[in-house]
Amino acid sequence: MGEFAQQWFEDRKAGWTKSTRDTYKRWVDVIDNEIGEIKISQLSASQVDKFILGMMRKYNYRSGSVGQLKSVLSGIMRTAVLDGNAIRNPVKTRIPKSSTFEAVILQRSDLVAFHEATAQSKYYGAIEFQYATGVRISELIGLTWDELDFERGDIHINHQYQDGVLCDTKNKKRRTLKKHLHGRLLGILLEEKQRYIKMKQSDPMWNPLDLVFTGKHGNALTYSKLEQEITEIGAKIGLEHFTSHSLRHTYASHRAAVTGDLDLVQRELGHEHLITTLSYICQLEENVELHNQKMDYYWDSL
Repeated sequence: MGEFAQQWFEDRKAGWTKSTRDTYKRWVDVIDNEIGEIKISQLSASQVDKFILGMMRKYNYRSGSVGQLKSVLSGIMRTAVLDGNAIRNPVKTRIPKSSTFEAVILQRSDLVAFHEATAQSKYYGAIEFQYATGVRISELIGLTWDELDFERGDIHINHQYQDGVLCDTKNKKRRTLKKHLHGRLLGILLEEKQRYIKMKQSDPMWNPLDLVFTGKHGNALTYSKLEQEITEIGAKIGLEHFTSHSLRHTYASHRAAVTGDLDLVQRELGHEHLITTLSYICQLEENVELHNQKMDYYWDSL
């Protein structure tokens, strides 16, 4: 599917404006990355439904963006049918209202309650780490001590934990979060380090993978239990459907608001494409209020 989609783009790009080329290229890359391994002759309507809806849930795409994605995918499949590479075009997905899948993030007004609720959790350190870094939950679970550079203040994300082993990150690219080890996060990690040293001294076989966050027996944290804990913390502070992915959206939104550097946010989240990063960034309420104040001042000055 992926190779055919890329060739479809190459064959047609000369007849499009630059704006259209850029837009179509972004969606072709999304199709290539997400369903590129599926044989184009075997792409079914149910797979298309799952793909389209999955994009709305995973990346918070609005209906307009999903409409573009669907249009590009449909065009690719129409060509495949005409070329004899597919029997029929399965792209007939109705696009749900985007509000159904609005991302839930921590607004500034939620932060005090969030930190208070997290402090009562046995996963306190792990959840605060994800809040402060935006790493994927699999990268959080697989974080090892040699990935933390306390001298420079850097965090290296080199792998993730899946199926009981450490393996490459999602897109097989390592990345570094520079100057993140300070303040609350540094204090949390130093406490975890003291616990790690104490347990290793009493039992050298404890925590054989040298993970930063573990259960009391040195085992890796359980994905489902950690995810459930995050959701329960969200419920305590009045946020429904709050997940570890919400913490990634929160990090992206606040980081973008503070730095204004989308390329930096993309690198820190480990996204291959900037369009994915853009879909993670949600509007902060305090920014809306500030913009409204500026508009009121503008109209009053006329």
